[in-house]
Amino acid sequence: MQGIGRVRAGFAVAALAALLAASSVVGTASGNTSAGKPVVTKYLLCGMWMTGMDRFSGLSAIDHPSGSSAAGKVYPYTGQNCDNPGKNSSGTFTWSISHSSVNTVSERGTEHGVAMLTNDANKTAGFNGRITNFDFNSSPDSCGNRAVFYASGKDDTSGSCSPAAPGNYNTHGGAKAGDHFRGTYGTVVYQEPNNEASSCQSGNNYCFEAIALGHTN
Repeated sequence: MQGIGRVRAGFAVAALAALLAASSVVGTASGNTSAGKPVVTKYLLCGMWMTGMDRFSGLSAIDHPSGSSAAGKVYPYTGQNCDNPGKNSSGTFTWSISHSSVNTVSERGTEHGVAMLTNDANKTAGFNGRITNFDFNSSPDSCGNRAVFYASGKDDTSGSCSPAAPGNYNTHGGAKAGDHFRGTYGTVVYQEPNNEASSCQSGNNYCFEAIALGHTN
C-alpha cells in the first residue's frame, strides 16, 4: 500500500508541474500582446465647424448647444496653427459634442463628446473639458486676426486668447494594437474677417482648430 501511495503522490506532483508549465506559457503569450512603450504624440486638427441647435430654457442664461461638430484634416503638431498647418496631412478627423452646458453670461461651462481620427485606426475617442469662451449669441472676442466664438480645454492653441482649463482626450481601446492615444486637448472656433484666403471670413462659416498632446501606445 505504501508503494501505491508513493506512485499516486508522484502522479500528483507531475500533474501539478505540467499545470504550472502551461500557465507559464499562457502568461508569456499574453505578455507579448500587452501595450507597448508610450510614444509622444502631438496632433493639430484643422477643419470646419457646424454649430448645434441652441436650447435655452425660458429666461435662463444656461445654454445647451449640443450637437455641434467639426471635421477636417489631421497634421503633425510642431507649434504651428491652422493658418499654416503644413502640406503633410497625416489623416482626417470628426469631432462631435454630444452634451454641453454653458452659462452665456460668464461664458464658462463643460463639454463632453466623441472624436474619431484615422491616425487611431478610426477608433472612437472620448473627450471632456471646460468651455472658456462662448460668443455665438454675442460679439466675438478679438484675438490677433481672429474673431473667437468658442474655446475649450487647454490653451495650447496660439489663437484662442482664452483661459486654460481641463481638457482630457482618451481613445476607447487600441492599446494592444499600438493605436491608443491618451492626453489633453484645446479647441478654438473662429472667423477671420480680414483674411481673404480664409474659408471663414463671415456669415455662418466657422473654422475649427484643436491641438491634442499626449502619448500613443
